[in-house]
Amino acid sequence: MAIGGTFVALIAVFLLYRARPPSEEVQIPKPSPEEVELLKIRQVAGSGLAGKLELKKAETTSQGWAVTLVAEVNHVQLDSLLEQASAAFSEMKRAEIPVAIVELEMHTDVLQDRFGRRVPELILKMAFTGETLGKVVWERFDPRDFPYVADEYWLHTRLHPQQEKLFEEKAKEEERGITSDESDS
Repeated sequence: MAIGGTFVALIAVFLLYRARPPSEEVQIPKPSPEEVELLKIRQVAGSGLAGKLELKKAETTSQGWAVTLVAEVNHVQLDSLLEQASAAFSEMKRAEIPVAIVELEMHTDVLQDRFGRRVPELILKMAFTGETLGKVVWERFDPRDFPYVADEYWLHTRLHPQQEKLFEEKAKEEERGITSDESDS
């Protein structure tokens, strides 16, 4: 009889437990607007759409976010670096968060010193205020125009010859009346 009584008692406890409403449901706190925006910034850095980016800084200011992204690159082909930069800034605009300033730094260790040693160096740095970032139509932007459009633009001296060549190519296209949209097709 003890086994039967225990069985009945277990069934009774089970039925009582199921019949009563849960005492407390687990509440997942809603993220604050600031937390949502920071998540969007981290998604831009980790998306891979603009190459391998690292989020160096993300701070709120009275004008919006101050963001610094860093890319470690294994080449010094300026046209490719500018395309990558264009993708990074485009992704920041697409995140639709208030931005005070977005800075992008590109570093490499493929440059060598006079002794033939590879030296890690900053090769490209540019920044856009939120206002300028919002003005650019990134889907049609010609990355060769970064020096004229960015609020801050700095290029390592070893890349200056490539910059001059890109300027010359663009000037020739403009002389022939070719826009960047036409040269893409």
